[in-house]
Amino acid sequence: MPSLTFNNFPIQQVPSTKFLGLEIDSNLNWENHIAKVENKIASVIGVLRKIRYKLSNEAALTIYDSLIMPHILYCNIVWASNYKSSLHKLYNLQKRALCICLYFKKGQKTVSACPFAISNRLNVYQINMYCAGVFMYSYQNCVLPKAFENFFPNIVKNYVYNTRNKINYLKFNAKVI
Repeated sequence: MPSLTFNNFPIQQVPSTKFLGLEIDSNLNWENHIAKVENKIASVIGVLRKIRYKLSNEAALTIYDSLIMPHILYCNIVWASNYKSSLHKLYNLQKRALCICLYFKKGQKTVSACPFAISNRLNVYQINMYCAGVFMYSYQNCVLPKAFENFFPNIVKNYVYNTRNKINYLKFNAKVI
């Protein structure tokens, strides 16, 4: 890597740094950030498990929505667009938290019935798809900041009849040199 300077001072390369609440590492694989989110959620699960017997299902789900979901939602479109295998532990923590909120016992058959459907909550994979859909809707309707104006080059296909594929977007691929 070439050395970088700012006002004649060298900029030191670091393996990771925190920027706007995101842990960005030099490889952009988001492992550090995902691990921090997992730790935060695991600590909330520990507290939730200890106080759960005093709460109603609605109160427990409110705690889930206020103490767990913000960590999963914050910049999800950036860090959760990752390999599914790197998000699997986070998915399991999210599922465990919902099982505690819904008072499922270990080994209970209803656990396999998916607490996401029962509680009407999205999992981390579905949240990422939702965030990507909201982003593309905003892009399509020109409500994003100007920085995203030409983010996706589009290919307009002229068809004689209406199709859903009238506008296709090319995936943005940036190469690091």
